[in-house]
Order: sequence, then C-alpha cells, then structure tokens
Amino acid sequence: MAPVKRFAAPLAAQLTLAFWLVSLSALLGVGLISAASTRSEFGTLLRQQERDTVAAQVSAYVEQYGSLRGFRLPPGPPHRSYTVLDAQGRPLDNRPLPPHAAARQPVWAGGQVVAYLVAPSRGPAADGRNAEFLRRTGAAIAWSMLGAALLAAAAGAWLSGQLLRPLTELRGRIAALRRGEAPRHWKVGRPPLSWTRYCTPFTLCTGKWSARGWPVSASRRTSPMTWALR
Repeated sequence: MAPVKRFAAPLAAQLTLAFWLVSLSALLGVGLISAASTRSEFGTLLRQQERDTVAAQVSAYVEQYGSLRGFRLPPGPPHRSYTVLDAQGRPLDNRPLPPHAAARQPVWAGGQVVAYLVAPSRGPAADGRNAEFLRRTGAAIAWSMLGAALLAAAAGAWLSGQLLRPLTELRGRIAALRRGEAPRHWKVGRPPLSWTRYCTPFTLCTGKWSARGWPVSASRRTSPMTWALR
C-alpha cells in the first residue's frame, strides 16, 4: 500500500495564515473588551440617571410637604425596584431591608439628609432607544473588527511575499540550473545592509587616533564596531 502524502501548504500561505491568526486574536480581544466596557459604562450611566430621578422626586416631595409621610414611588420601572428609607434608616413601605441595604445613598433637601435610597441589586435592563444604541454600537464594533481582519489578511499576504521573494528567486534559479540553463547574474533589488554607514563616527575617531600616533593596525583601520561585525 502506497504511503499517503500529507498536504503541505506553500510557505507564503503558512506565513499569511500565522500573521492573520495573530492579528485576529488581538482583534477579538480588543473587540470583546470594547463591547463589554461599552455595555458596562452605559449600564452605569442608566443607573445613575434613575437614581438621580428618584432622588429628585424624594427631595421635591419633602420640600413641598415637609416630610416623607405618605410618600410613595410611582409604579413601574425603575422606581418600583428602589427602596426608600427615612432619615433614621427605616423603609417607608414597611418592607424588610434588602441584603445590600448597607450600600445606601443619602438624599438631601434643605441642606440636610431627609432620606436614603437603596438601589436594586441588578442594573436596569436597556429597552427602547437604549437597547437600539447598544445594538448599533455592537454592530459597529463587529464591522470594524471584520474590516481590520481583512486588512490584516492583506497585510500578511504582502509581507509574506516580500519576505519570501529572495527564496522564490533562489528556488527558480536552482530549477533553471537543474534544467541545464546557464547561470545568470542575480540582480538584487535593494542593497545589502551595510554597517559602515552606521559606524562612520567611529571610523572618523579611529582615523584621528591613528594620526595622533595611536597603535592602530592597517587591518583594523576602520571603526571597532565595523571590524567586530566583519
């Protein structure tokens, strides 16, 4: 039985896939964190708005009637989930204190604390325009991640092509030699890296030392870094 040959993807495809997977992992992390942060901050804003609304109603009632006697929150969310305590910390509707009653927030009227508010344990559910805002924000983040992923794939393909261009030319010339073709001069597209350009100040300093009588041999009459990198 003949052995089964494994499918080997081209090296350029492997490099492109690796670059794309790394970019996609970073994009997913950033996108999920952005979506979670947006939802959390928006929920905090909604809770603050609801708390300010309830506190304003309590303050207006105390300023109008002088006390909290007979005060009742209007039915319906979000007011129904709040617990109002008087200045002594007792609930107005004779309900038992919730487990998180220690996290109470004072309500001021006339320069003094007239009541306390105990927020619900769970934040308000977004509905209506708020839910639409969150949906559009999530869609915008998703489309941005998709566009960035496509750009990352294109950048990975271009980068792999640039990195593998010398190897591709070398493999082509090796194949030409196997076919019996005469070797041709290999024209390099860009000049090789020359450390001499980066070591010019050291070369000048070495020349000055030699002119002053320093023992610099002819074989090392270049910069020390250039000689070390030879």
